[in-house]
Amino acid sequence: MTAPIRLFFFRSSNGRPNFGDELSPLVVSFVTGREAVHAGPWDCELTAIGSILDRYLRVGGRVRTGLRKRLLGQRIAVWGSGLIAEAEPGGHALDILALRGGLTRSALRAGDGVPLGDPGLLVGRMIRLPAKTHAIGIVPHYVDKADPMVRALSGLKGVTVIDVETDAMTVTRQIAACGLVLSSSLHGLIVADAFGIPNQRLKFAGNLKGGDFKFSDYASALGRANRLAHALTTPEDIFLLAKQEFDLSYQGNVDSVCDALEKALKEVY
Repeated sequence: MTAPIRLFFFRSSNGRPNFGDELSPLVVSFVTGREAVHAGPWDCELTAIGSILDRYLRVGGRVRTGLRKRLLGQRIAVWGSGLIAEAEPGGHALDILALRGGLTRSALRAGDGVPLGDPGLLVGRMIRLPAKTHAIGIVPHYVDKADPMVRALSGLKGVTVIDVETDAMTVTRQIAACGLVLSSSLHGLIVADAFGIPNQRLKFAGNLKGGDFKFSDYASALGRANRLAHALTTPEDIFLLAKQEFDLSYQGNVDSVCDALEKALKEVY
């Protein structure tokens, strides 16, 4: 019997799931055909979805990862993970299979041949595109859930507010059932891209750790113009956003990014 893959992905200490992180074991299992189980950052063999690489770049992290590799013969492989914020280029002891984007690649001094992309894009290959149920889906980051603007948006006709702290595949299907996605959550945008759905980034009052970095990092992998986030003055502003012309040409790169990601993981697992 094949052993499960020991996968590190973020889990909150309060026990609430965040769908982007919880997609990680589902996507890894989909690509490899093997079970993926949660492991700690130093007990894992693989990292995938999430801004989770910072700890491995610190001096203590580099030493600890290097000792594992040299003394125990146990590596930590990286498949599509990223940094949370800009970092000075530096060394590491990770085995790089793929990275989320060019900014992370530069910080890790990885070669130009390293595949780029967020593995969350593969959800488009995991489930069929459902029928549309809402014209507009709002996907607030969990730090934005209590924002008064989010509550106001939930009362608008044709609009659904999607809770990212629920079952990962339920959230994915809800996003896929929207005609337009407006999100302050990175993986709200990524899932929309996976299904070819127009999407734009929103900004609420909550300050996301790392600011624009992870959004710019992800966008670089697809050749997506990294537009600044839209701040709403009134809830009805979303209907003005919905009337805008969206340049979706970058979504033509999704399949090639997904092909490269699948190949990179299957070559090892």
